[in-house]
Amino acid sequence: GLRVNAALPQDWDAFSLQRYYRGATYCIEVRRGEAPACLVNGEAWHAPTLPQAPQGAVVKVEIVVK
Repeated sequence: GLRVNAALPQDWDAFSLQRYYRGATYCIEVRRGEAPACLVNGEAWHAPTLPQAPQGAVVKVEIVVK
């Protein structure tokens, strides 16, 4: 599956990207916050890999790093 190991340089607050994976589009935003978290389509996600989406799907991924 698609695994994201997000990190930010010290002088960055956030970044975003689009990743195409097996026919689906993953819109990934990484930002700083108080507590690390991962949300997939607005719901908490705790697995080491992102869920595989069907072809043509758009998945919103929000990752918060300290």
